[in-house]
Amino acid sequence: MNSASGSPDEKKPLPGLSFLTRRGWRITGFVSVAASAVMAWTGVAFISAGWPWLALLAWWGTVVVLVAVAVYTVLLDLRFTQLHYVLAEREIFLDTLGSEEFRREIRRVMANTPAAEASGEKRAGSAPPEDPPGNP
Repeated sequence: MNSASGSPDEKKPLPGLSFLTRRGWRITGFVSVAASAVMAWTGVAFISAGWPWLALLAWWGTVVVLVAVAVYTVLLDLRFTQLHYVLAEREIFLDTLGSEEFRREIRRVMANTPAAEASGEKRAGSAPPEDPPGNP
């Protein structure tokens, strides 16, 4: 798909930011989920070990930040997927209904249909309707 919006994809990262690809942020999300799970699992042992409250606050704050990073990467991926659907829909529209040849063909067909003639629409190349007899 030709991405006219300049959005990042697997083949073309943003200039100078090779990390900002779909694969890059998915790996980041997976790593942050895995790290937060390991930290949460081992953090319970630190609570009972009598660590100072500042160290525990830093530990669990890091867990919360890692979970937030994971949620952000999921939302980013959902938005990116939605963007690709919109771009694909736009490209399909421009390839079919948006092409000038297609619109010309629709106009030609519509001008030759009986419904167009019955509604009083003027066909391309036809003469104007004549006045009925008896009208001056």
